[in-house]
Amino acid sequence: MPGDILDAVVLRIHFLTAALAFSSVWFASFFWRLRRPDAGRIEELSGATMLALLGGRIIWLATTAQPQLLNPIDAIRVSTGIDMITTVWIFALAATWPRHRVTVPNATLAAVAVLLVPAVFAGLCVLRLDCAGRAAPWPLGLEFGGYSDHRIPIGLYEAIVLGFGLWALLRLVPPSPASPFFAILILSAVEWTTEFGRIGGLTRATGGEHWVWLLSLGAAAIVAAEILRRCPSARPFASQPSPV
Repeated sequence: MPGDILDAVVLRIHFLTAALAFSSVWFASFFWRLRRPDAGRIEELSGATMLALLGGRIIWLATTAQPQLLNPIDAIRVSTGIDMITTVWIFALAATWPRHRVTVPNATLAAVAVLLVPAVFAGLCVLRLDCAGRAAPWPLGLEFGGYSDHRIPIGLYEAIVLGFGLWALLRLVPPSPASPFFAILILSAVEWTTEFGRIGGLTRATGGEHWVWLLSLGAAAIVAAEILRRCPSARPFASQPSPV
C-alpha cells in the first residue's frame, strides 16, 4: 500500500509539471501578443497539439507497453508515457501543413513550443526530485539527497541549454515555416548531448536508443533546408527584423 501511494504521488507530480510546461507556452504567447499584436495565436495550434499528443501516446504504447494499447481504458488514461520525438515531429508537421494555410507567426509560435515545453519540464525536475544525473566532481556536480557522491544536475543543465537554444533561434533565425524544424534540430542536439549525463537506463528516447536523436536532427536539417531552398528570404542571418 505505501508503494502504491508513492507511485500515485510521483505520477501526479509528473502530470503537474507536464501541465505547467504546456501552460508556459500559453503564458509566453499571451505576453508576446501584448508586445506584438501580429504574434501567433495559440488557439490555432490546438489541433496540432492534440494530434501530436495522441500520436506520441500511441507510439509510446506500441513500443513499450503493447498490452495497454489493447486496453482502451489504459490507452486513454495517460498513466505512463508519451514518446517525445514522435510528439514534436507530429506537432511541427501539423502546425506547418498545409503550406498555404500556415502563417509565419504561428510557425514561430510552434517553434517556441517545441523548445519551451521541454525546457520548462526539464527545469521542473526540482519538483519531481529527478534532477540528478551521472556522478561528477564539484563544481560540475552537486549534492543530492539519496546519493553519496556529487551528481550532475542534468535536468537543470538541459533546461538552461534549451532556453539558450530558444533565445538563439528567435534572435538569429528569421521567422518562417522552417522555424519549427530548426527548433527540432536544436532540441535533438541538446537531448542527444544531455543523454550522456543521465543515469544509465534513464532516457527521454523510447527504448533507450540514443541514436534516434541524431536521426531526428538529420531529418530536421533536411526539412528545414528544403523549406529554405524554396524560401531564400527565410535563411539565417538574412537582413530581416527579429521577432522579439
